[in-house]
Amino acid sequence: MNLRRVGILFGKEIFEGPKNFLFFFALVIPIVFSLLVSLIFGTYFSGKSRLGVVDEGSSQLVPIAQANEALNVRTYGSIEEMQDAVARGALDMGIVLPVAFDQQVRANEQARISVYVWGESHLQNRVILSSAIVNGTRQIGGQELPVEIVQTVLGGGAN
Repeated sequence: MNLRRVGILFGKEIFEGPKNFLFFFALVIPIVFSLLVSLIFGTYFSGKSRLGVVDEGSSQLVPIAQANEALNVRTYGSIEEMQDAVARGALDMGIVLPVAFDQQVRANEQARISVYVWGESHLQNRVILSSAIVNGTRQIGGQELPVEIVQTVLGGGAN
C-alpha cells in the first residue's frame, strides 16, 4: 500500500466528507442528541445526591458539603425557594442552617436544623445526605470518628 495514495484519499475524505449526509448522522447528530438529553435531564442520572442549603449564618458545613464528591450542593437565598425546589424534585433534601449553628456545635450544645425531604427521593440518597451532614457536623465540632472503616473489595476489580 502506498502512503501517498492513502494520504490523497484521506485528504479527499476530509474535504468532501462534510458535504455528505452520512457525516451528519455519524458525527453531528450524536453530539446534538447528547447535548439535548443533558440539557433536558440535567443531573437526574448522575447518581449524585442533591442537597439544597439555606445558610442563615456563615456555617462551615456548606463548604464541607460542597467538597464532598458524592453530593451536588446548591445554596439558596430563601427558605421558600429551597422548599419549592424540594417539592418539585429538583433536590433530594434541603436543610436550613440557623445563624449560630457552628457555635452551638463547637460548644457541644443541642443544635437544631430544619430538613426538608422530597417524598420520592431514593432511600440511598437520603442515607448519603444524612451521613454527609453528620460527618460535616462532626468536623465542625472537632470530633474524631470513633470507628475506623476498612473497606475490602470482593469480586471484580471494577465496580
